[in-house]
Amino acid sequence: MTNENIKDIVEGTLRYSDLKKINVSKIMLDQFKAIVNLIPTVGGFLAQEIQNIENYRDSEFIRKYATFIFELKETTIEERQKFANDIQEKAQDYSGNVLASIVDKMENINKEKILAKISIARMEEKISIEDFFRLSSMLERIPFIDLNELPKYQEDYYDSKGSSEILYSTGALRQSVIDEEGDDKYILSRLGELMVSCGLGVHVSIQNNTKLILASNSATVGGIGTDEIDKRIEDKFNQSIYNRLDSGQSDYDFFRSK
Repeated sequence: MTNENIKDIVEGTLRYSDLKKINVSKIMLDQFKAIVNLIPTVGGFLAQEIQNIENYRDSEFIRKYATFIFELKETTIEERQKFANDIQEKAQDYSGNVLASIVDKMENINKEKILAKISIARMEEKISIEDFFRLSSMLERIPFIDLNELPKYQEDYYDSKGSSEILYSTGALRQSVIDEEGDDKYILSRLGELMVSCGLGVHVSIQNNTKLILASNSATVGGIGTDEIDKRIEDKFNQSIYNRLDSGQSDYDFFRSK
């Protein structure tokens, strides 16, 4: 199947097909061909192209995209057309190309359902189009097995098995406890909250006061602002650099017998 055909299938079903005609009791491929057939002018040809698919890559893409589009069956054509226009305007490319690329990058079929929920959140104007793209990128990078860990981070939390570092690297978390002895903790970032509420459908209630724990006297400074935390981290970093430079100068003076 050519890239042009894929673009036409994605754009056509998103903009023109009446998804309310989907019958979930029937075989997915047959239903998908039926909604593709509804695309004006080229629908019959594209449905036949789907019927003739033989290679794994194309069939796997159709499976992913069918899962995604079926989750939008309660949306209207008008809502999806506006969504497609938003994508096209922001990405400066055909919405079919952009959405096909996003769908294809998901490594787990269940992520397509989450992507659909994020898309619906945009259609309902619960999130901006910019956040749709950010959340799509985040969803791609988070391992599927770690997605269900996200709700745990509604309060200060650290997972010793490794999810904290992975989720933090994707932007889903921010540090809530900064411990000079290494016992850091994390909490949902703004985007992480949107992923949990819009993508996973879990109500979010954040319980957090950002803390800085000092190793020197084990004091905890609670409820301080991010500017103050940034300043203290910067001061600590600068002091570390100064100490290393000072140590280096001492070694240099010693070897010169000063």
